[in-house]
Amino acid sequence: MFRRATFLGLTLLVAALPLPLAHVSAQGDAKKKAAHDTMPHKLFRSQEPINMAVTMDLKKLIRMRDRQSAPLPASLVYDAGSQGKDTMLINIATRGNFRLFSRNCDFPPIRVFFEKAEVKKTAFDGQKELKLVTRCRDNKEYEQYILQEELIYHIYNMFTPISLRTRLVHVTYTDTLKKEKPVVTWAFFVEDAKDMAKRNGGRIFTAKQAVFEDVDPVHIRIVGLLEYMIANTDWSLGALHNVRLMRGNDSVTVFPLAYDFDFSGVINTRYATADPQLSIRTVRDRLYRGPCMTPQELDVVGKEFLAKKDAIYALYDNQKELDPAIVKSTKEYYEEFFKTLADPRRARREIIDNCQQVGN
Repeated sequence: MFRRATFLGLTLLVAALPLPLAHVSAQGDAKKKAAHDTMPHKLFRSQEPINMAVTMDLKKLIRMRDRQSAPLPASLVYDAGSQGKDTMLINIATRGNFRLFSRNCDFPPIRVFFEKAEVKKTAFDGQKELKLVTRCRDNKEYEQYILQEELIYHIYNMFTPISLRTRLVHVTYTDTLKKEKPVVTWAFFVEDAKDMAKRNGGRIFTAKQAVFEDVDPVHIRIVGLLEYMIANTDWSLGALHNVRLMRGNDSVTVFPLAYDFDFSGVINTRYATADPQLSIRTVRDRLYRGPCMTPQELDVVGKEFLAKKDAIYALYDNQKELDPAIVKSTKEYYEEFFKTLADPRRARREIIDNCQQVGN
């Protein structure tokens, strides 16, 4: 049972809906399923970056800072490899909160809308709308932020399929009216949360005021430790801030889904600031905001992270677009996290003793 009435009421409403696939934690059953049941959409089955060009009224987009504004028409052309180039008509709208304001970012965060007929037999087949994470400002430092955040999603994918897939793109935005110079940047598409839930046999739902006891203990420990590793305090289960909820098809188990990691200390963006209500001075200071664990529970999840240390480092080594200095400093920053996990006394002091008793 859920501890809070407001959470319980919304949850029961969704729980009554049928869910199509087996419980995501049933690993044996999942292996028996047909590939199309658990595979992500075509776009997210590859990690190869996509080269694409978007043509639209770029000046209007850059000035469009209202999420209620009607989407703008655009054309998208991308390199389809041996098949040549695919062209489709799309619509683009602005989204987000902090980065939507022009005082914070020169280029707004966007969402891309697709038409079924336009994407048929393309890499975007089956997509309806996707977040496209773009750079905030026009300089190399902000380009690096994009590459760093995208890798965090890959780290998350290592621990659980209940995480969003991404696809890196190198995009050129061209103004149809020639009033703005072309914008060339790295960006990445983020898998739709509903699609993620579908391939895991679940369903996304909304219900605030959840506490840690309301969600699957294994997954909230993974989320808590991942956020601690990257030094991200910009999340809240109860407020559904950079967290969504997925219900498994047993109509009981609820799984947390984390996203948006640009305020993490490991990236250390110029615009990221620490919440003054927290006991940290900068985003580089780690603060564990996850659930309480016994030493034995921390040992189990901690060993999972330690076992993936080399694979995590390899992600950064293999991203050749990242500045080598950033790769080096990132691995050094993560090394402190792994040292904490490997030292029981340090782990107790930094993680167990700093846990959130109920929720965050």
